[in-house]
Amino acid sequence: MSDVIAFGYGSSRAEMQLKRLNRHGIIAGATGTGKTVTLKVLAEQLSDAGIPVFLSDIKGDLNSLFAANTKEIDPSRLEKTHYLDYSPVGYPVELWDVLGENGTPIRMLFQSWDLSY
Repeated sequence: MSDVIAFGYGSSRAEMQLKRLNRHGIIAGATGTGKTVTLKVLAEQLSDAGIPVFLSDIKGDLNSLFAANTKEIDPSRLEKTHYLDYSPVGYPVELWDVLGENGTPIRMLFQSWDLSY
């Protein structure tokens, strides 16, 4: 397990030490600037480090975290992102649903939560 997470590439790799992370964060930007991809990469790396992550996803863009990506990835896109060692991985996800129809209802008692991680 690494004690750093990488969250972008420019002229050099951008990293942050896990011990420097806050409990809360925000990713903001204009449409098409990579907010969702950045959030997914951060959530995946935090999960790999054993750190639970709560993500609010009104549009459903992050539902793909729970299943390994089985689509063929264009190698030229991976080369641009420096993720040459990419392999599809699924992550533990619990979907909460305001209506309680397609996931765990949001209105629930704290006693019913499994906090044994």
